[in-house]
Amino acid sequence: MKAKRMRALAVSLMFGGALYGCAALDSPMTATEFRKGVKDSSMGVVETFDAKRPYPQVAETLRKKANECLAVTVVSEGNVYQGNMMVKERSVQIYKPTINVTKDATELSLQVGNGKMNPVQKHPKDGYYMLVADATPAGRGTRVTIYRGKWGKGKDVDDAIRGWANGERLACPDLNS
Repeated sequence: MKAKRMRALAVSLMFGGALYGCAALDSPMTATEFRKGVKDSSMGVVETFDAKRPYPQVAETLRKKANECLAVTVVSEGNVYQGNMMVKERSVQIYKPTINVTKDATELSLQVGNGKMNPVQKHPKDGYYMLVADATPAGRGTRVTIYRGKWGKGKDVDDAIRGWANGERLACPDLNS
């Protein structure tokens, strides 16, 4: 009887610790926290480049293209197995760009959520941060720094931002696949 209670206690502590550990993994709540988290992570990418276009042009292009290309909702459906049964699953991803432009700096952040998020840990109202890009005047050009994760759609958005900043590729990234 004592062994059963000890086993039950051990299992309870193990699951309780796992749940506590998940709850303790707070997501970045602001673009500033996201930048710091990416810098401190081996799973993050921070890259800086200089665009040869004047800062006001780059800031205006980022503002225009962010609203045109990144404010999208992606719906996907497919069949998945749950146990031995196949069920139809529907996924909704809502991308929300936020852009702040001043004469000295532009900040573009991209968040993604599913509209009905209910995770264990705290999360930002508009979804998890996926990418933050900063643009500042640099002589006659513009210095751009992009913070993102190593995998996923962040790389595609990064590529698009580079093209927009340089005035070369103005296409929207494919957020559907």
